[in-house]
Amino acid sequence: PAPSWKPSCPNTNWNTCASTPCASTATPSSAKTPANSSPTSSTPAPPPRTKPLRICLLIEHKTTSPGRRIYVQLGNYLRSIQEEDIRQGRKHFSLTIPMLLTQHSPQEQALQPLSTYYGPLPSALAEYIPAFSVVEVNVQTLSDEFIENLQHHLWLRNVPLVLKHARNAHYMRQHFSRVLIFASQAGAPELSRLMFRATFLYVQQMASFTKEEMMDLIQTLPPPY
Repeated sequence: PAPSWKPSCPNTNWNTCASTPCASTATPSSAKTPANSSPTSSTPAPPPRTKPLRICLLIEHKTTSPGRRIYVQLGNYLRSIQEEDIRQGRKHFSLTIPMLLTQHSPQEQALQPLSTYYGPLPSALAEYIPAFSVVEVNVQTLSDEFIENLQHHLWLRNVPLVLKHARNAHYMRQHFSRVLIFASQAGAPELSRLMFRATFLYVQQMASFTKEEMMDLIQTLPPPY
């Protein structure tokens, strides 16, 4: 069930809020409303979701700091997903979360909100900006230790490691098999194969290996690969 919390609630632990009302929303025992009287004000909890929610994770990768063109690119992807929803006869649009993986240096500017690229606007017109949120993750700012701790989600571990170290020939020689193998999880072997192919092609394109070196590295992969 959805947690009973307000945007101003200081408790951001959903599990806690779902089971125990916090101080900002709980009703003091001395001020409880009698059973035969109506409350003066109340904030009804949202009804629990009973139908599945379709969520799409849209992942885009940029090796440099993105500019405003990335919003055009992501916007085209979002519209394509909505077109597919219509063609498939879905009643609701899929909830699509754009995630941007970047590799720029900390000195380069991070992605700015879409509204900044429109310049100063009167408040009466600002509501017409077709804004959407983007989750930006700069893999260069993530430590290897942090990424390694994502061992139970191999694509979340392997992909950032490859993006971060693909140009580091020494690292890739040492960890080639480890970052290329996506063990089938949750009964999704096709997804594992897809992730392997995409990651292998990226390494092949970005790493400075000769054809002979790449063939030697391929020999280190287990037989199924």
